[in-house]
Amino acid sequence: MNFVSCHPVPMIKAFINRIAIICYMLLYCTSWTIAQPATNLASNNSAFVYWAQRHVWPLQSSAKATDDSDLYPVKEMIGEARVVALGEPAHGYREPLAFRNRLFKFFVKHCGFTTMAVEGGLAESQLATEYIAGGSGTAEAAAAALGIGDPAPENIELLEWMRQYNSDTAHQKN
Repeated sequence: MNFVSCHPVPMIKAFINRIAIICYMLLYCTSWTIAQPATNLASNNSAFVYWAQRHVWPLQSSAKATDDSDLYPVKEMIGEARVVALGEPAHGYREPLAFRNRLFKFFVKHCGFTTMAVEGGLAESQLATEYIAGGSGTAEAAAAALGIGDPAPENIELLEWMRQYNSDTAHQKN
């Protein structure tokens, strides 16, 4: 049985409590600041800036990352969670997809994750599932079946990495 797999999910609704709380805080602090009279904006903004400075960490560029040390705060944030929901700001842009790939590899190698759920249909995901498991076909064809239009190079790269990872017997489940 292969260690890393790909499963379709029409919509992922599970969010990690800590991340949801941070998102809530961002939305709450932002909307609260916007709703205040202009005279209070400076003091409310500085409170948010103070909070943000203590809860942010620098990330390496996906193209220039030399190791995973910058991602360990994410591991601390997710704790023992078994589901992590990731979104992307827009489809088809290189940097968010490259970061997604980097984060996914980190989750597999350092956090014990074994499944990736993607936005797509069951029938469309069959080529990707078979390819990742070592079956016939190409990453390009599998990625094309999952998306609309030409597949992004980052999606092809992730499918190739998953297949390579699974082919290593050290990563197979008993």
